[in-house]
This record gives sequence, C-alpha cells and structure tokens, in this order.
Amino acid sequence: EDAPKSFGLDLGDLSDESWSLVPSSGDFLAEIHTRPYGTLTYARSASEPEDITLFNRKLHRNIALYMSAQRLAQRGRFFDEDDGVASVTLRLADPLAVFSVVSDQFGRLFSIRVRNQHSIVVNLPKMIERDGELTLTIAYAGRLPPEPPDRETVALQQDRREAQDEGPLIPPEPSYLYTNNSYWYPQSGVTDYATATIRLTIPASLECVASGELTSVSPVPVTATDATPRKVYVFTATQPLPYLAFLVSHFTQSATATVVLPNRTLTLAVDTNPREARYGRELADRAADIASFYASLLDDYPYPAFTLALVESIRPGGHSPAYFAALNQPMTLVPMPSRNDPEVFANYPEFFVAHELAHQWWGQAVGWRNYHERWLSEGFAQYFAALYAQHHRGNQTFAGVMRQLRQWGMSASPQGPIYLGYRLGHIRGDSKVFSALVYNKSAAVLHMLRRLVGDDAFFRGVRRFYRTARFSKAGTEDFRLAMEAESNRSLGRFFERWIYGATLPTMKFSHRVDGDAVVLHVEQIGELFDFPLIVTLRYAGKPPVEVIVPVTDRTVDMRVALAGTLRGVDINTDDGTMAQVVRN
Repeated sequence: EDAPKSFGLDLGDLSDESWSLVPSSGDFLAEIHTRPYGTLTYARSASEPEDITLFNRKLHRNIALYMSAQRLAQRGRFFDEDDGVASVTLRLADPLAVFSVVSDQFGRLFSIRVRNQHSIVVNLPKMIERDGELTLTIAYAGRLPPEPPDRETVALQQDRREAQDEGPLIPPEPSYLYTNNSYWYPQSGVTDYATATIRLTIPASLECVASGELTSVSPVPVTATDATPRKVYVFTATQPLPYLAFLVSHFTQSATATVVLPNRTLTLAVDTNPREARYGRELADRAADIASFYASLLDDYPYPAFTLALVESIRPGGHSPAYFAALNQPMTLVPMPSRNDPEVFANYPEFFVAHELAHQWWGQAVGWRNYHERWLSEGFAQYFAALYAQHHRGNQTFAGVMRQLRQWGMSASPQGPIYLGYRLGHIRGDSKVFSALVYNKSAAVLHMLRRLVGDDAFFRGVRRFYRTARFSKAGTEDFRLAMEAESNRSLGRFFERWIYGATLPTMKFSHRVDGDAVVLHVEQIGELFDFPLIVTLRYAGKPPVEVIVPVTDRTVDMRVALAGTLRGVDINTDDGTMAQVVRN
C-alpha cells in the first residue's frame, strides 16, 4: 500500500512493472498511519535545502518543513534554491507523456518519470561542469486542463452566506490560463531567468495573450489535419523572465497606447472579453498612469510591452506573469466578496490593477530566492499599490489602506512570521492568514521602514535593491544590505523582528509639557523593536502637526517645540505602525 507513494518510477515503454528509486545513503522516510489525519509522511532528505518534512497525504499539505540541527549548523538559516542541484530534473505535468529527450551534445538520453511529482529525471552520460551549456529537445504531448487561480493570484474569498441567493447569472466567458504551477512545458525544478519564443496553435475562434511581444505577422491562419481552422501565435520575450504563461479566450482589443517612460517606451494594450470592451477602454488610461508612476519611482520599466487582459469571472482577482496580466472582472449580479477579507479595499477600486501591474517589477523582474522570500513579491506589490492610492486619490485613501494593512497584520501575526511564506495558514487551508501576513503585514513593514529611515534613504534603497536584483532572484538579506547602504545605519534588528519574528512590540506612551516644548515618552515592554511611532499634536486654532518618533531603544524621549496652545496628543493608528500601546 505504501511502497508506490514515494520514489515510484514510470519507465514508459521499457517496462510496465513497478520500479522505484533507491533513497540516498542517510535519507529516511516513514509513512505514519493515524486515525484523525490519515497518512502522514515523515522524511529526511539530504538533497533538499530544508531536509526534514512532515507531509499530510490526504490534504497534500506540508505540516512542517525545516532544517535539521546538523544542516542548520552547516549552512545557516539562509539558502538559495539553486544550491545543491546535482542532476537534470525537469518539471512537467503528469498527464503529459514524454516521447523523447534529445541532447545536441549526447544524442538521445534516458529519462525516467517520478510518479505523482510532475518530475522527469534526465540521466547524463557524463558530468556537466558548472556554467556549462546543455541543449535539450523534449517531445511530449497530452491533455492538460487550464490552471485554477493559485496562491500567487490575488483571489478573494467569497462569503458563503452572500453566495446563497445569487439570482440569475449570465455565465462568464470561458478563459483558459496556463502558467507556472501547471507545468505545461518542461522547466527546471528551480526557477531562473531566460528569454524565450513561444509558438501557440489555438482554435480560430479564440484569441491569445502570452509572455512576450506578439510578432508583427501573428496570428497566422492554418488548417489542421482534421480540417479544423486554427491560427498560430508567436510571442518573443526579449527580456529575461522567470516563467512562461499564456491565456486563451474570446478577446477584442479595446485600446492601445504608447507610454513614454524613463529609459524606455512601453507598448500597452488592453484586451477584453467582448462584453467588457467599454470598461477596457477606461482601464487603458489608468494602467498607463500606474505604469508611469511606478517607473518614476524606480527609474525603469523592465519589459517593453504589457497587455492587460480583462476576463469575466465570478469574483475579482488577477494574475501577473511577465508581459501581461489577467484581471478578473466580476459579472453583474454576482455578489461581491465579504469585506472581512485582507484584499478588499472598499474605497480603492483601482487596487487590483495597481497590484498586478506592480508585479512586473516585483515578482517578475525581481524574483524571490525561495519560498521564504515570497514577501519580496507580494509585499512590495501591495505597498506600491498603496503608494499609487496616495498618488491618485490622496492621503485620506492612503490612510484607509494603511489602516487596513495594519489591522490585518496585527490580528494575524500570532500565526507566524512573514518568512514562513506559503506555509502560513496552510495546514488549516486558511488563505486569509497568508494574505494578511505575506501581503498586508509585509506592506506595512515596508512603510514602517520608510518612516524610520526617511523618504530619501528609503527610495534610494529600493532603487538600489531593484537595480542589483533585476532579472535575478533575491532574498531578504539583499534588501537589508541595500537599505543599510543608503540609510547608513544597521537594520539587523528591524528585519529580525519584523520578517523573521511573529511577535509585536508593546509599549507605554505618555507626554508632558515642559515650558515651550512637549516631551514625548515611549517605553518598550518585552522584546526590543525598531519602529516609527507617529504622534499627532493637536493645537487650538491651528492645524494638527504630525511627528515621527523613531523608537530604537528601551526608552525614548523626544522633545518637540510647541507651535501654539496644545489641546491633546494622539497616536496615529492610520500610518501602519503595528505596535500595541499600553497607556500610563
């Protein structure tokens, strides 16, 4: 019963018998049968960066994933998923049958299929040295369903009570998305960056957007061997990207624009399902403005073209590979998701397009080194969307966004540190925990860092990090070093507490008037944090004044000259600072 679950092989036409790999020396695996949880698999594998796992077979979820004491002592807490690649392992969806693997250097190669892991192991006749080049041609075919929204997608959770009485619905236009988690093409077991050319043949009645620029002659009509009319699209990605994706549906091009950006001209298009054409035209100007704003912050737009594909759906959300983004447009009469959701910003309707566009920089041009670093994609995209809210709608809307980021970040913090990535809320299947921490808390942490080091140092640090990591994979430590270089201060404790830790600072706050000044007093209780405290001084007959108190020690006293008769002092909770306050 248990033998086929791990190490099982499919030898294709060589044998129809069950074969298996032999675990490496020192590796260990146990299948543990339990009444409440079904079968749990405990494994220790020296080939994995985090070598100990506990996996729930029934739910297909990791319960635990961590380094053994020996591995931790050997390599430390941080790792790069590129380390330790000892063989050519390709990811390809299990339903796709491989007919041949051919190398221009070695000819036809022997490959084996690892069952239930979407993996192909290609055996090489001799060792390929590091940085050596190997070209593989892989022939494969099969049927593969499109990909449902995954955890990289901003997809909201619909409240069951709201969905019970929906009334009559017009079915949304079908759309078919193939992206990074469906393994629709052979790809490395670890992510990296590459240029690419994609040639796609689809039914003649449909249209396609994909990773890359559409060549000038595409699409080209063709007739299949069964006399079915089809057409061929060719997309070329001249800038490196971490994975390939495409989306097929009934599209009409609603709008096009040429956007002049720093160091680049962007070709922007909006393709929509036919019923959404009018809304698509409205989105074109907004997308151009968002792209211009982000490019002004980073002095760059990473890709020469961008297509916003608006598709009908039963709920809002989106997905943003390089060169395009799929944006879900909820159908009329479909209930909107519950406001009790980390991703619903009621007063900011541009949120989804702003978040997805930000992924062209964060998540695409700058990748994450391993799953722990996912916040560098989602947290940055979330914060840049918040910055656009301030740019487009003003400080009041920005304050509302920051208030929500803070509330969700604080409420979910006991569930674990940002650094846990997809594992947050994973065991219970609660995606709100993941969104609250990896999206919202991360964005609030970035804002606290900005307030702590100042606007000039913060944006210089972000630009330095982006330039250094562009078209490569980065980690938290890379970002920390960039910020330290531009702010000229140590930020080790800030990142240790806010990214790698799950607790929140607790403090006492008081103030007293001393002559012509007010003294703001902060005392930390428990663990020491670095954070900015935003205090509002209210005056009689004068506008309030906002003061930033940098809290970096056990006790902090800040003396502020009075600008009039002081009516009161308030802590500003609309600025994203996630500190728990105990009044004296």
